[in-house]
Amino acid sequence: MRRFLLPSHTRLLRCVLLALVLSAALSQAPLSEDAQRALQQAQAAASQALATYPSQSVDRPLWQEALRFGEQAQRLAPDSPEPYRFLAEAYAQVQLFERAWQAWTGYLERGGGLDNLARQNLVRLGSDLGYSRYSGGQYREAAEYLQRVVDLDPSQEAAKSQLAQSYLQLGRPERALELYQQ
Repeated sequence: MRRFLLPSHTRLLRCVLLALVLSAALSQAPLSEDAQRALQQAQAAASQALATYPSQSVDRPLWQEALRFGEQAQRLAPDSPEPYRFLAEAYAQVQLFERAWQAWTGYLERGGGLDNLARQNLVRLGSDLGYSRYSGGQYREAAEYLQRVVDLDPSQEAAKSQLAQSYLQLGRPERALELYQQ
């Protein structure tokens, strides 16, 4: 599976990217004081994890702390997109790709907007999950991921091709033909 997030050349760059994502998410709408505090603690733990560990893993204590606080913020503000965006980015960092996808979906369902970095990350994530499902013979799931990718970025030719192959496997050649013609 391809690496989901943009390659980072230094820990500092990863910290800056995560801080930018989090500051954009936090500026959308005010959260309760408790949810805001939990999200800030999650951000601090994630930033410290990125600066501390040479490789990121859910088994690392700082990531466990970051995820715990992020999930707490989500429970405290279940209708706010901000905790979902944090969790989407954090889950992706520790390679919990299915959870990252679910968090991105929750973020979008709650009115969260996609900046360029978020859109790129979501396209990569959906492509990876779609290709993985296709390889495992899960064509319906593959089509769901890949359709979202194509909706987000119609220029993704590889995703279109894999989506068409998924539709062929599902017995929908007319849909596959439409994609090939595009």
